[in-house]
Amino acid sequence: KALNETDVEILVATISLQQIKNTFLGTRDKDIIYTLLYTGLRRSELLNLKIEDIDLENNTLFVQPHTSKSKKGRRIPLNPILVIALKQCLKLLLIRKRATGRLFILRRDTPLTIHSIKAWVNKYAKLSGIKFSLHILRHTFSCSLAKQHADIVSIKCALGHSGLLMTDRYLRS
Repeated sequence: KALNETDVEILVATISLQQIKNTFLGTRDKDIIYTLLYTGLRRSELLNLKIEDIDLENNTLFVQPHTSKSKKGRRIPLNPILVIALKQCLKLLLIRKRATGRLFILRRDTPLTIHSIKAWVNKYAKLSGIKFSLHILRHTFSCSLAKQHADIVSIKCALGHSGLLMTDRYLRS
C-alpha cells in the first residue's frame, strides 16, 4: 500500500522535529525520506548511492547497474524539492571532508547498512505513528507518478522494472 499525502506530511514533519538540534542527522534523514519518496529507489540502491551518482547540472540521479536488481543502470529525474535537499546534504558532506564516497552515512562517516536503515525505519515509524517500510515508500513514489498522469512505460523505467507486468501490479495494489 502507498502512503497518502497526510501520512507523508506527518512522516516528514516527524523527521524534521526529531533532528532539529542536529544539523547533519536532520539533513541526512530528510534527504533519505525525500530520496525514497521522489526516486523510488530500492534499499540496495539507496545504500550504495554515491555522491558522483547525483548530477545537479542535469537534475538526475544515476542508479549504478551493480546496485540495481535488474543489473541495468538508469537515470531518474530529480524533483525540485529533492534537488534543494541534496544541495544541502552535499554541502554538509564537503564540510565533513569524508572519504567513503557514499551519499548517506552514519555519524562516524561510515556508510549506512541494512541494519542501520532498518533501525531508521523503525525509529520514524514509531515516532510518527505511520507504519511504513522502504518498499511502501517505493510504492508511494510509483502511485504518485501515476496520479500525475505519467505513462506506465515512464514509471517502469523510473522503477527499474524489466517488464510492464510488474509495474502494472504496483499500480493496481
